[in-house]
Amino acid sequence: MEYEKILVKKGTTYEIMMNTPEKENRLTNKSMTEIMDALSLADSDPNCHAVIFCAAGDVFCFGGGQIADHRKQTSLEVLEFGKYFIALHTAFGRCSKPVICAVEAEAIGGGFSLIEACDLAVAADDALISICEMAGGLPPAMGSAGLFNELPKKVIMELGLLSRKFTAHEALEWGLLNRVVPRDAVMDTARKMAAEFEEKNPTSIAIFKEMIRRMGQNVYEQRMETAEALLVTAFKSPHGYEVLDAKEENRKPRYE
Repeated sequence: MEYEKILVKKGTTYEIMMNTPEKENRLTNKSMTEIMDALSLADSDPNCHAVIFCAAGDVFCFGGGQIADHRKQTSLEVLEFGKYFIALHTAFGRCSKPVICAVEAEAIGGGFSLIEACDLAVAADDALISICEMAGGLPPAMGSAGLFNELPKKVIMELGLLSRKFTAHEALEWGLLNRVVPRDAVMDTARKMAAEFEEKNPTSIAIFKEMIRRMGQNVYEQRMETAEALLVTAFKSPHGYEVLDAKEENRKPRYE
């Protein structure tokens, strides 16, 4: 497959980089398909011992771009995006190689969930993370579904209801990150972490990942599917349309 939305550097460590910084690396069906294809290549390459997942530009990922204007899409198209979103998030767990998320910039909504989906994560000390949908008038849905694996309920509720931006150090305290380092050290730290797997038994790593996946994957996918079903309700409701109408007309939404 020729990639348009990502860059892939192959080696003993595969580096998969989201590469649409002009669009804030927002997820689309196309970009998610390319990421999954690259993960599959890494998975099947016997010379690959680990994967680093990262992004170009000043934003790690601002969530989903495929459904930015839901007024132009049918309910089936909204659900199709949901299917790709679920498939991408489960692909990180199904890959037999450790996947390290390297976050050098802001991660919002679905971008936040990509950190959670990876096995390990390194972030810049000035990186910010948030689930911002509620600030824009829409409920957090699929981007927050996987967080129940990682965070206490009260933290998730504050993230989702108040849309506050949290720091990388706070995310480290929650256990969502493994390392917080200066921005210019993020990729080096991720590469050093990846290099540790070159001397480890790849079969044991694959078995351990599969064990973790099986222990939590069914519930994980059910949560994602529940959120997917609610997407249509959120986007196709009168209030959902009002959100985008208000943005176009440069006014505050009126929730009647």
